[in-house]
Amino acid sequence: MTTFFYRIRSDDPRPGDRPQGKKRKEFPWKKPIILALAGELAMPNTVLNRHTWVVVADGEKALFLRNENSATHAQLSTIHQMHQQNPATREQGSDKPGRFSDGVGAHRSAMDDTDWHEISKRRFAKEIADELYVHAHKRKFERLVLVAPPTILGELRQELHKEVLDKIVSEIPKTLTNHSMSDIQAIVEES
Repeated sequence: MTTFFYRIRSDDPRPGDRPQGKKRKEFPWKKPIILALAGELAMPNTVLNRHTWVVVADGEKALFLRNENSATHAQLSTIHQMHQQNPATREQGSDKPGRFSDGVGAHRSAMDDTDWHEISKRRFAKEIADELYVHAHKRKFERLVLVAPPTILGELRQELHKEVLDKIVSEIPKTLTNHSMSDIQAIVEES
């Protein structure tokens, strides 16, 4: 359901203020404003034309996809892949957690371990953002659909350049890097 509102100036006579028998004058500056309330309007399905890229990423792998057919008969194909070896934190760090003194006395506290796995995921999100900026600057795509887990999607949003952010038409917070191309295409088209 769409609700229409009109802009009304303060000098617009109200129904009780105008003389009886006269019709209300229509003002040309009254333009309808469409107000979409949450949940009332369904987003249209994502149109995958030839100038739309779909980036499917997680913390270790990124797939850059493009439609090779028309928008009505979409067929995604891989145009670029990025991989990162990201072993578990226990395999990346070798030190025991650090300790520090709380002040006078023998009381000491342990510090948290550095989560090298998460740091590596953040770095990979920055690499994806840099790669997207290079391609956007070369005008290789006009529209962009991002598919990534919510944490990676948040990291990507922080790292993306304004030129890339302006081209995003849809974001899908799901992990789809290990799905088949047809599954990815179906999920992107229905979102």
